[in-house]
Amino acid sequence: MPTLIGLVALLLHPAADAAPPAPLSADLDGDGKAEEIRAQPGKITAGSAVFECGYDGFTCSVSVVDVHPGDKRKELVICGEAPRLDRACDLYTLRGGALVVVKVTGQKDITELGALKLSAPGNGHLMVESWERLYTRLEKYAVDADLTSMRRVPQPFQRVERAVPCEGQVTLSLEPTGGAAVATTKAGSKLTILLESEPHRERFLVQSATGLIGWVGIDGLMAACEEVRLTYSAG
Repeated sequence: MPTLIGLVALLLHPAADAAPPAPLSADLDGDGKAEEIRAQPGKITAGSAVFECGYDGFTCSVSVVDVHPGDKRKELVICGEAPRLDRACDLYTLRGGALVVVKVTGQKDITELGALKLSAPGNGHLMVESWERLYTRLEKYAVDADLTSMRRVPQPFQRVERAVPCEGQVTLSLEPTGGAAVATTKAGSKLTILLESEPHRERFLVQSATGLIGWVGIDGLMAACEEVRLTYSAG
């Protein structure tokens, strides 16, 4: 499946005392010569470039992606990993003999992704997964042709698709921000959380056990559904 997600190499997840993973090989700077890429405790090497990463002696994972197939060079997804720490992945390019992160622009206080998972469909975009308490958030970023920066592509909703039991009643509204009440669910029934509004974060489109659909905020879900409350309380 060579074009499934533009992924042309493997992910490496060794423990601190595991045997070193086999090196990868890819042309990272477009000069027609492939660089050898190695994941080692505390660092990633790509040709002569050395990038320090890894926690407490653990080896980062590394994979090769091709964001812009026409530019004759490949990029690296490097993920910092260790027990009891969140997985944090970013996109890197080889520039001036060094591995440089492709920065995020246009978002307040966010310059790097630190994502759960990254994949490249091969059309100049990067698909970014991150954990959002109730679901895995999927976002699309447009990567500049010169690989200096990327910008998030807006979308109206995030898909959730999670069923939760609700001990209390939930009032469903016509609009994400409120409006007329569509229905009030029966206490002790299940709700299916379908979508989260992108413009109005923590406002969810839900479906009742009887099939009615409406919007409710996170405060309403937390008040009526213990599973949601515990999930948010856990951070």
